[in-house]
Amino acid sequence: MKNYSFLLLFLLGILLVACSGDGKNASNADSCKTPLNPNGDSELALLMRQLSNWNDSLKTKLEKRALTAEEMRLPENVQTLLTAQRTDTTIDKALFKSMADFYLAQAEQFSHAGMQQADQVKYFNATVRACVSCHENFCHGPIKRINKMFVAETLPK
Repeated sequence: MKNYSFLLLFLLGILLVACSGDGKNASNADSCKTPLNPNGDSELALLMRQLSNWNDSLKTKLEKRALTAEEMRLPENVQTLLTAQRTDTTIDKALFKSMADFYLAQAEQFSHAGMQQADQVKYFNATVRACVSCHENFCHGPIKRINKMFVAETLPK
């Protein structure tokens, strides 16, 4: 019985070492992560996560009234939204393109909104609404998270 306890502890230790990582050994750390997208991580899914992180950062800065013109610039890879490999390749390409074009137009308006807080919030929320609109047609899963990105129209001073 004692040998089994030792063996069980030894195997548990190996599992813990294999699943812990400091980021330097990506293969060990990644092999123990649960994927965020149950259908796999397509180029589009990865881009959406980057844009989501960008929006979260913008929301925080907007709420703190600390957004700079530099931070309002669109990420360089945002245009790949139109060409990124999709998780579901059977989606209506024309509808997706129109939704992506709408999002890009809204994001472009935001990036040129200037430094007036009210304009920044207005155009930022329009960009978030574009995300929700698209996700109502494709991939409903993130809508709840996207809805949390909206900034109150009137921020306390």
